[in-house]
Amino acid sequence: MRNLKRNIILTIIFALLIYILLAFYSDYKSLLNSLSRISTSNLFITFFISIIILLIKFFRWHFLLKLRISSVNFSQSLLIFGSGLIMSISPGKFGEIFKSYLLKKNNNINYEISIPLIIAERFSEFLTLLIIQALFLLYFWENLTTFLILFLLSTILILAIYNSAVYGKILNILSKIKFLKIDASKLEILLESRKILANPKIYILSILAWLMEFFCFYIILSNFITDIIVLKAVSSYSLAIILGSVSMLPAGLGTTESSLTYLLFKNGIEVSNAAAITILIRIFTLWIPIVIGFLSLFLYWKRNQKKM
Repeated sequence: MRNLKRNIILTIIFALLIYILLAFYSDYKSLLNSLSRISTSNLFITFFISIIILLIKFFRWHFLLKLRISSVNFSQSLLIFGSGLIMSISPGKFGEIFKSYLLKKNNNINYEISIPLIIAERFSEFLTLLIIQALFLLYFWENLTTFLILFLLSTILILAIYNSAVYGKILNILSKIKFLKIDASKLEILLESRKILANPKIYILSILAWLMEFFCFYIILSNFITDIIVLKAVSSYSLAIILGSVSMLPAGLGTTESSLTYLLFKNGIEVSNAAAITILIRIFTLWIPIVIGFLSLFLYWKRNQKKM
């Protein structure tokens, strides 16, 4: 727990440094002027959409939970999901395995049962984003090399889900990479997760969550006068999220912000406006969920403090 607190504090400090650098790079006076353009009504709409995104992700989590565990009630599931939002600042959000810790601590549910659920969450979210981005690139018929890479990767992942032989071979290859430290016990957990990954409902919910997040991005974008094609801007946002994920930095910090600002600027948006859009979308899709995560964990602790 001490390491968790320390890592969260260090990540928040790192994030502040990133945003300070972004502010000075884009000229902080121009940035403040850009931020002032967004209307109060749009801020409320964006906040409302960000809550809807979290609700969709919660129902995905609750659906997965009920596939394997029936002893956890709705309110417990909600607080555990909310508490896991703190780990949005972990690399690839895999720190959400913290939810498995809570299930083990208070419901005595083995990690072998709960960890595949978190893997399914993260995998479905990443795979659907890859497919959406590949479709964007195909629609605009540009960056064909990137499209082919994403298409090939998505195809391999889909084959792995529905073909146990392909899935097993991929896991064997990954287990030989020393950096990943995948031992025999982890292989069993990953093999078990394949059964859950084959359920189409988690992908439907993941796609719906991404579409709402893109709509959230559009609402922010609409506050700035620009000739940019909306789908191109959304594609830039999608690509920035992918780059942030593969960077394996906490929450993609630095990589996502710099990539999105650059891509928006490259598509004709002023640097200060691009930086403002980047900061706002990260507030609503990253930092507000983290704040909700802290509140959820506090409520969860108050409710289960004897066990914890």
